[in-house]
Amino acid sequence: MSEFLDARWQDILFRSYQHTSLVVQAIILATVIALALAVLVTNYRPLAPVANALFAIGLTIPGLALLGLMIPLVGIDDHLRALLSSAVSICGVSAAIAAAGAVKAKKEHLAYTATLVIAFELPSISILPWLADLLGLSPAVAGVWIGGNIDTTAAVSAAGAPAGEDSLQIASIVKVTQNALIGVVAVALTAWFALRVERDESAPRIRAIDFWHRFPKFVLGFIAASVAVTVAAEFLSEADLDGVDSAVKGFRDYFLTLAFVSVGLEFEAKALREAGMKPVAVFAAATLFNIVLGLALATLLFSNFAV
Repeated sequence: MSEFLDARWQDILFRSYQHTSLVVQAIILATVIALALAVLVTNYRPLAPVANALFAIGLTIPGLALLGLMIPLVGIDDHLRALLSSAVSICGVSAAIAAAGAVKAKKEHLAYTATLVIAFELPSISILPWLADLLGLSPAVAGVWIGGNIDTTAAVSAAGAPAGEDSLQIASIVKVTQNALIGVVAVALTAWFALRVERDESAPRIRAIDFWHRFPKFVLGFIAASVAVTVAAEFLSEADLDGVDSAVKGFRDYFLTLAFVSVGLEFEAKALREAGMKPVAVFAAATLFNIVLGLALATLLFSNFAV
């Protein structure tokens, strides 16, 4: 460790200044957004759904900024960096899978990230509702906090249920909004890695079709399914929707299980040993940072909000 610091101390100082500035700016931006939305929601309640959505989007900004601060300092691979940032800031394994396709990450990187998401997610399902009760958070604050900090939609539902029906509904809205960012992030990562990270100056100019080849196609299916369900909800009765939901859940559970089994079959312990504990430390720090900041913003924005 001492040799590493001695060899790179100048680079560490420069990057620390550069990225600390980014983190501070991100926190200021998120706080300004929170204050503006708090005023709007207090005076005009119909804007509450918009506030939920913007909160979900805004919460990803400081998390990504913190990872931008820490990851370059500890020397993590660019591809693994993209997966970790997407997973901790958006929606866990789904975001990591989208990022893996966009940056052409190694299968071991995806397995590593999925393992970290699950390892941190399982205790959060019990701990966050318990803390919400201990701190006396209102249903709105608890729902926004849980939805913004637990990585996967299923886990959000599991954690939101003990906090109450109102908290569960708000948590689900926040998480679904974050899920919608998968497409945006996939496009951004595809362009960034094609144009900057993996660009070969001696190679021919990148064509539009090259972006299409890199882009994770399942994101389009995700968007199409979201649109189809939204449209169907406007035309089908509640009984019909319940029937469709019951049928879809069986397929969802089957394919979700199949996906995780497939990830597990590609797992190689050697690759994880080579990566070491640095990604674990970074992921843990970013998760804790999001939890603390998310609680502060949720309290600031929704403490006087009545469900």
